[in-house]
Amino acid sequence: MDMDQDGFDDIFTIASFQLKIYLGGSPHIDTVAAYSLSPQGSSLFYPSAGDMNGDGYIDIAFTDYVGTGDYDINILEGGSDGWKSSRNHMIDMDTYSRSKIADVDKDGYGDLITHSFTSPSYTLRIWKGGISFPTSASITKTASYGYNIAVAIPEGEGGGPKAYRGTFTSVPITLPDTLTQKWDVAYLEGAFPANTSARITVLDGNSGSPITGYKDLAAMDVDLSGVTTNSIKLEVTILTELNTTTPSLDALTVKWMDRREWRDEFFGPGKVDRLLNIDVAGGTMQAGDIGGQGPQLIFPSLLGEANYTTSPLAFYDAGGADYLTRDPFDFKVKGTTAADIADVNGDG
Repeated sequence: MDMDQDGFDDIFTIASFQLKIYLGGSPHIDTVAAYSLSPQGSSLFYPSAGDMNGDGYIDIAFTDYVGTGDYDINILEGGSDGWKSSRNHMIDMDTYSRSKIADVDKDGYGDLITHSFTSPSYTLRIWKGGISFPTSASITKTASYGYNIAVAIPEGEGGGPKAYRGTFTSVPITLPDTLTQKWDVAYLEGAFPANTSARITVLDGNSGSPITGYKDLAAMDVDLSGVTTNSIKLEVTILTELNTTTPSLDALTVKWMDRREWRDEFFGPGKVDRLLNIDVAGGTMQAGDIGGQGPQLIFPSLLGEANYTTSPLAFYDAGGADYLTRDPFDFKVKGTTAADIADVNGDG
């Protein structure tokens, strides 16, 4: 992970009862730790990293054994000068806990997910990040035995740091003559700040469903030549990193053309008709929910109740950040000791 955000991957690890950070660079990573941090505990476990307070610097969370069965979660706050043991935010866990930082609710702040044994059961907690570091868990769930935590957050609408969005949909637009005319292009014109972007989805004007191949297109213009339905609607979504952003939308234009005429985009002005000043359903942009799809949390089981015969389970969000109502998916790989997440097939 690029801890100091200089374009080079770095290594952070636990060694000799210290949190050590080795910085990457050219031609290779440093072999001497740039930071060796010693919080109050005698043993450190399971470091993870992410920006929890949204200041642009990476924070580090880890489990710290204080003594006599007492464990804490420590969050070392990153800054322009790196990390210091004095900038430590501590959460008293009382018991051994694993942790992971990930932006679960997609609001631009990293959240802390912990999994620990709280007699008489295992407990999943989500501590939501914000301008200030969390002191209490926002979500607490009873879970099963787990050996580590991996978080999968789908890409797509509302994803990443662009946590705010608005969506509007045009009224149905119909080809005047389906026998002699076909769809040409759609244009969205406007001025967007650097932290703002638009996506266009072409809907079937009759069913309201997205047309295959025309969903969430990250473009200001869309080639409609492949659309065969006689009626369409355009759904425009504006995504931005800040709720103070004001994009300016000037026009939304849909064009169609005679089937035997050339396209003026390539060969100059042709015989086309245009529909301007398209009415918008509702008349205003509607505020969308912050974030998009929730993540999937995976708790690989090592021992469980039957030694090495249990397998990892994936807990899905059932809505409202409820990760335990739906039946989990069993990977059926017995004796698993760890798991990680990657977009293997590149589908987001």
